[in-house]
Amino acid sequence: MYSETPFTNSKGRFFYLTFHFHCRRVTHRQTVRLGSAIKLPCPVEADPPPLIRWTKDGRSIHSSWIRFRELRMGLKIKEVEAEDAGTFNCQATNGFGSVNVNYTLIIIGEYAPIKM
Repeated sequence: MYSETPFTNSKGRFFYLTFHFHCRRVTHRQTVRLGSAIKLPCPVEADPPPLIRWTKDGRSIHSSWIRFRELRMGLKIKEVEAEDAGTFNCQATNGFGSVNVNYTLIIIGEYAPIKM
């Protein structure tokens, strides 16, 4: 599914801002087991390409957050801790506007590594 919005520049030329929502439905609640990894998708594509900004509970996620990694289409959190529970926001912005994808991350149970 996608949404395409036409815009006109000062010379009368049309531009389109297209947001693609890939086959998977964006879930606004994500549950993850303590100690495991999770990827929160930000399924937004636009022309021109958007600038992606992630926040957690209103605070920007920085590269100094060692377990957090911003990927091309999402945010990966490894070795999830109880403190990671909260509200995550992906904001995609370009010259034509912005879109927000919000998640509530819920941490459950204890980490149980697979025994071999």
